[in-house]
Amino acid sequence: NQSGQYFLAAGIKFTSFEMIHGFILASVSFGRSLELGLLGLGEVSVPPGVSANPLAWAQLAVKADYNAGKGVFSTEARLTSESYILCRDCRLSGGFAAYSWFEGSEHEGEFVVTLGGYHPAFNKPNYYPVVPRVGFNWNVTKNLNISGEAYFALTPSAVMAGGRLSAVYSVGKLKAWFIAYADFLIFWRPFAYRAEIGVSLGASYRVDAWLVHKTFSIEMSAKLALWGPEIHGKLHISWFIISFTISFSTGPDRSEKALSWREFKQGFLSETVSTEKNESQNNLVLNIVVEGVTGSTADGTAVVDPNRLKITLLSKVPENGNVRPMNGSSLKSILELHVETGDHINADDRFETRKMTQNLPAALWKSPSDNPLDEEPLVQGAVCGLVLQVKDCQLPELFPSTRPISLEELFKKNVLDFADCFSYQTVEEIVLSDQDTLRRFSEHAMSAETCQRRKAFLHDHGIDEDIQIDQFAQEADSWLAEEILFADADQ
Repeated sequence: NQSGQYFLAAGIKFTSFEMIHGFILASVSFGRSLELGLLGLGEVSVPPGVSANPLAWAQLAVKADYNAGKGVFSTEARLTSESYILCRDCRLSGGFAAYSWFEGSEHEGEFVVTLGGYHPAFNKPNYYPVVPRVGFNWNVTKNLNISGEAYFALTPSAVMAGGRLSAVYSVGKLKAWFIAYADFLIFWRPFAYRAEIGVSLGASYRVDAWLVHKTFSIEMSAKLALWGPEIHGKLHISWFIISFTISFSTGPDRSEKALSWREFKQGFLSETVSTEKNESQNNLVLNIVVEGVTGSTADGTAVVDPNRLKITLLSKVPENGNVRPMNGSSLKSILELHVETGDHINADDRFETRKMTQNLPAALWKSPSDNPLDEEPLVQGAVCGLVLQVKDCQLPELFPSTRPISLEELFKKNVLDFADCFSYQTVEEIVLSDQDTLRRFSEHAMSAETCQRRKAFLHDHGIDEDIQIDQFAQEADSWLAEEILFADADQ
């Protein structure tokens, strides 16, 4: 529906190892913007080749999308409700997602990879994908249900993983249960971790007699909380008649220890500065990118096109910020670029400068939070660089525009590598004729007037050799199979 936008699609049906059967539909949309898409549906049966009641059967739906205009790459997969293992009453569920935001998106620099969702305490940003837990739900009998689930997630600030297993038996007014769970959370530097592991075992019975309507229950549970480094923990035991907590540690708590500037610099900032042309390197603290270089002279001096000259300085350190691994210490950096002529005269007034912004991870450049799982993962729009461009530039001519330029002259001046530095002469339309031209060529090619015009033409184009074509002109009908094209002399 968009003018200038084109669309292509192709599908393929495949079988792999006689076990995996699937269909993939790939699409490409291009023109004004580029978008790549992939839709797929795969089925796995174990053992393969069994059509009735296989031991396990899974159906996976896949979707991937690359949108250059919106600055996002996404991949998602889901187990459908038809998936099961052991028997059809043991249903499988869950999903996977990987998102990356780049230039063109307000969330540039952010990413997330998750299998089965996130930590229960994680406050998911609304633009993160919703992913169901990877797990199973098995109704073993009408009275017994066993279920389990697991998750893993990687974000710019932390990595998280966990799972849960439960078994519930109920018959009439009697109910018994077993529940075990674990949740792990690891933060980047300063390195810190948290874990919570719990087990619960209990039973209950509902009494409805005369005036008594009450549920009596008995439960024993244990909850272990760990954090560090060094390892610290609390073990809480709860029974229906007693409960108590045991605390322990292997050393001082360093989970909130601040890094020194030296430790922070060694861990996150490189000493190297990149000065590559037309490219940047993300692992360096400062990238200097020069665009518009069209070639170089014999002594290696770079030659640039001033119309396209752009110097970009991009730093991993913001102009203003707080260093979280250093307990939120404030930071102010200064980034300057000055230009001088060959005579060491300041030429800053010939350039216009603008600041560059980018999104930075909050785990590095934001004040510490009481709950890091409940905050935006990026610092939006931090000033991190400069862009310099020439003011009101007009492309200079290297050669006069009043005459053609010969190849010999180009070779002598060594400018063949600088094709963008000169303009080409506009050629007027020439009317050509092929009527009886072989005979006319043979009769007039060696006339005095034609020889004089030919010699002047060659001289204007840098060729002064004496060119003889009399034999070729006499035998033109033997050398040439068709009529040639002539232009009138006044053209």
